[in-house]
Amino acid sequence: MFTNTQAVGAAASHPPAPAPSPSPSPSPSSSSSSSSSSSKQVYIVYISDKPPQGVDPDTYYIKFLTPVVGSVKAAKEALLYSYGIVSGFAAKLTPDQATRLKKQSEVTYVIREIKYWLNGDDDRAKFRPYQPAARIHS
Repeated sequence: MFTNTQAVGAAASHPPAPAPSPSPSPSPSSSSSSSSSSSKQVYIVYISDKPPQGVDPDTYYIKFLTPVVGSVKAAKEALLYSYGIVSGFAAKLTPDQATRLKKQSEVTYVIREIKYWLNGDDDRAKFRPYQPAARIHS
């Protein structure tokens, strides 16, 4: 299985981190629609500016996730991968959280991760037809 995260910048040489296990109880500030870990998906988030010089990228990106997921702890659990070439990260979010994240002025766009599988078992194996990612509009 291939994902679009493997084709972006530094992610091409480093596989994405495994998804965090869901926390036992939802954050008090989460709405009922965003508390279900089963509805969470991986989203690729692009930020307009790179982290400031000398600032850890994960720390920089957590500040975008914290108001959306309800706490710094939940933001650290949601953050899956920080990209080195582009300014952005991958996070496990509900569709509602992704929509709220998109409303932040520094967020360029949020796109749901797309997974690709190979069709065929011979030398002519091809990727399954491309399915456009669901872009989140504010």
